Amino acid sequence: MKLKNIIFKICACLVIVLSTMLTSCNEKTNEALPTVPVLKDTRSEEVEMVTIKTLNGKDVTYNKNTKNIVALSNTGDLLALGVRPLAVDGNANQTGYEEFFKAVEILNNTQPFDPEEVMSYRPELILTYNTMDETNIEKLEKIAPTIPVYFDTYDYTKRLTYLGDILGLSENAKTIIDYCKKTEEVGIQKINDLNIQDKSVTVYTYYQGLTIPPNYKDAFVFNHILYNTLNLKMLPIVKDFLDDQSQQAFSQISNEKLKDYEGDLVIFAGLGEASIPDSVKTNEGFKSLKAVKENRVGCIDMILYSFKDALYMEAQYNQILEALKVASNK
Repeated sequence: MKLKNIIFKICACLVIVLSTMLTSCNEKTNEALPTVPVLKDTRSEEVEMVTIKTLNGKDVTYNKNTKNIVALSNTGDLLALGVRPLAVDGNANQTGYEEFFKAVEILNNTQPFDPEEVMSYRPELILTYNTMDETNIEKLEKIAPTIPVYFDTYDYTKRLTYLGDILGLSENAKTIIDYCKKTEEVGIQKINDLNIQDKSVTVYTYYQGLTIPPNYKDAFVFNHILYNTLNLKMLPIVKDFLDDQSQQAFSQISNEKLKDYEGDLVIFAGLGEASIPDSVKTNEGFKSLKAVKENRVGCIDMILYSFKDALYMEAQYNQILEALKVASNK
């Protein structure tokens, strides 16, 4: 009798353990991507003058607590930190992020800028991209203290930490960095759930003909997400095409050769929308792709991936993961 009771208890424990494991697995599988936290600018209203050595080696003295900021770069990172500048880069994506852009003016001229327009805001601090020509930085310095920030990197820890240090918002920076890390972790888990870890992916687009979007100068974030973060594979022929310095970006691929570049999974990157234009659907080269014949081409909006900023990570990952789900026929 005692033996039966022991066996019964063991079986009951096993059922509980297995049930817990299955529940845990289901939770992982169904875990949604985190939403960017809405943070507040917690800085004091008091003037606090500090001096920082900028990325280009200059000493700049400014009021760390100023709200009178004009930002020519990293708009999405700043808004995610809770900072609401007076005016920001006109290229920034506002659609779906209206609450973050509330009371923030958009600059009309950002190629690279109009000194008179920037001056009209009477800024006490100007933030600009670290790749800006030194001559233009000097023009900004005549208006207000100017600090170049990290723009040419996908390293959100580096970008956000530096911005947090400049503005005394290190805690906010840590919160957003944790959000970014969690986004990547959930994204990788979903790739594992789709069981496509070993698959190759090719992204096509249409620009005066069917082609593969360039990766030069970190042009589009989806390349980084797909091949560096999610660790999916790029075919050697695709890499050779993108690395070919003898041809222009967006060089057309002939209909006859288009299928030579097809990976296990195919994504089409639209210009301004996550869909395939009718002109592409009827293209003979595109119709020759195996993924097209099997109706498993995922779609993304290439414009969404023009920004590295933390504010857009959730939307970028959601769109890519949905495209990969369609492409893998899952």
